[in-house]
Amino acid sequence: MRASDQEKKVVGAIVYWAVGYAFSFGDGNAFIGTKYFFLINVPVNGYYYWWYHYVYAATSASIIGGAVAERIRFVSYLTYTSFTTGFIYPIACHWAWGPRGWLNVGVPGATYQDFSGGSLIHGLGGMCGLMGAICLGPRIGRFDKKGNSNSLPGHNVAFVTLGGFILLFGFFSFNVGSQFRVGQSYGGAIIGLIITNSILSVAGGGITATFIKRFHPRMSKQWSLLTCINGLDIPIHGEPAYPKTSYGSGWGADGDYIMDNEPLMLVHSDSDDNDQLIVESKN
Repeated sequence: MRASDQEKKVVGAIVYWAVGYAFSFGDGNAFIGTKYFFLINVPVNGYYYWWYHYVYAATSASIIGGAVAERIRFVSYLTYTSFTTGFIYPIACHWAWGPRGWLNVGVPGATYQDFSGGSLIHGLGGMCGLMGAICLGPRIGRFDKKGNSNSLPGHNVAFVTLGGFILLFGFFSFNVGSQFRVGQSYGGAIIGLIITNSILSVAGGGITATFIKRFHPRMSKQWSLLTCINGLDIPIHGEPAYPKTSYGSGWGADGDYIMDNEPLMLVHSDSDDNDQLIVESKN
């Protein structure tokens, strides 16, 4: 898995350099960009933009990898990475963040808002990963012949906790970096607002998920550290520059996270995949 992660970053960089950035931010139409292939004639300030959105595109591909980890061939990793970073993410990015994208232009009185990629990166990657997990099917032994779920041995909770908090720390930087600039007189104030909203939405999300898991009559009625960690990661991209939206996504999405495991189990999606997919989709 680690080798495939490195290869995905390498392949993603080449593909996003060649065509992805052009599809994302090149002049074109409401659907797709048609300029700056291979970064030819890109403005000087476009290079840092390419770098940041390459990371966004690679993140989308990595989310898919988490849903199908160690269950597909190496060539398949490279294929979906190329398609995700070179076409799927750039098209969605152009719609919402491109100067002529139809979501960015919007309609009178309403435009699309996605400050740090909650839907364009995590929602997109989560839905693509869901399709991959459904196509692959569950692990051998995950369900019995009647379709009932079998319990599998748990993972290393200490490692999951460490990984969750490393991820969370990175996401705070992710959100602040999405501001792209700090030079204006109000730049520091906006960054302070972003980090404050991020922390409060994360805290609310963790509490909500933990208490639903413990007290909901259809849940296990046990305190779960793993559920809390997933709850922390869900709301981190819930529009941190917009307080009301950020708080609402943090507290509400975690209830959806708990409940959405059930419909995924009906299609025999693997439970480990379910947690990862729902966490990303609810972002």
